[in-house]
Amino acid sequence: MIQMGSSLNVVDNCGAKKAYCIKVMKGFKKKYAFLGEIILIVVRSLRKRRRKLAKVKKGEIYKGLVVRTR
Repeated sequence: MIQMGSSLNVVDNCGAKKAYCIKVMKGFKKKYAFLGEIILIVVRSLRKRRRKLAKVKKGEIYKGLVVRTR
């Protein structure tokens, strides 16, 4: 379950390491996101080796897909 304010680990090769969920998309007043749902995220930190080649920037807002939870 992902909700607003959750800290997330990024698992693709865009260059981001940590992200922060700011909104759960799809639905009116939806509180939780499960597998396969889209959320809005803010990038909090970048990977050290990929900072110059990163496709994303720190502090920018992007859409993300939930691929695994625990």
